Amino acid sequence: VVQNSIAMAANRNLRIETLGANLGTLSLATADADLSASGTGAITLISPRDIVRTPGSSVATVNGSINLSANQNSLPTPGSFSGIDVNAANLSSTGTGSVILWGRGGNGTGDQHGIRLRGVASLTTAGPNLTMSGVSIDPVSSGLSVALAALGVGGGTIDLSGDGGDVAISATETSAVIGGVGDTVLLGSLGGNVNFAA
Repeated sequence: VVQNSIAMAANRNLRIETLGANLGTLSLATADADLSASGTGAITLISPRDIVRTPGSSVATVNGSINLSANQNSLPTPGSFSGIDVNAANLSSTGTGSVILWGRGGNGTGDQHGIRLRGVASLTTAGPNLTMSGVSIDPVSSGLSVALAALGVGGGTIDLSGDGGDVAISATETSAVIGGVGDTVLLGSLGGNVNFAA
């Protein structure tokens, strides 16, 4: 559980990894849980279960990458959870760093998304790549669920994919914004559909 800010010295990496599938949730638990790295410093968050981002928390780099990996074990962790849940939180790289998310949901029913972005979540980079790959075992959940979120890169590629469930992009209260001028958006779903709803 991260409750306060952590700022790395220039060109230093930050890696936080939880252990033990039963207690393996990696949580940025407060709005003060701000992780930052400058220069080429990268930030990596790894959980054998799930990663939860509380509203107001942030992860920020300049030229280093941001990598989130949840439930990527050779034997997936059982339970009821979304692999990565970003709720009204920000992930941003202001320089050349890439933003990469890999998430797999639990084996419960309902809201077992591989990656879930909601509550005006923001994932942006001025660099060339923003990649999200989500896997859902639950047939009514999405490999990748994007609602009320903004995704953008600096004229590069946004690659969104889901496996075992749909890629669902919806805008119910405000908007889901994906891409900008000069951005390439790639959408793919293995074993599901790509759905847009407004």
